[in-house]
Amino acid sequence: MKRTKPKSIDTSLAQRRDALRGAAFYAVLHGMTVLVLLWLWSIAQAGWMRTALLVLAVLNLAVLGSIFVVLKQRLKEIKGGELDAARKY
Repeated sequence: MKRTKPKSIDTSLAQRRDALRGAAFYAVLHGMTVLVLLWLWSIAQAGWMRTALLVLAVLNLAVLGSIFVVLKQRLKEIKGGELDAARKY
């Protein structure tokens, strides 16, 4: 007889995988944005533009750091089964 995993475990793994993929995609996208902004900063001539590009790069780095905080919260929600409990209603 073939043993199968319970459906809740399969959906939990799929949800965690999707959360990790989404966070990784978002992190890569913001990382690339920071690199482009820093490249533009290095070739910019005007002082105000260099300042603006540097501020934008720093703000993107701050967002990049928050991605991991949100991912940790999302994984905790998945582990706690909050979505499974909400689907009952």
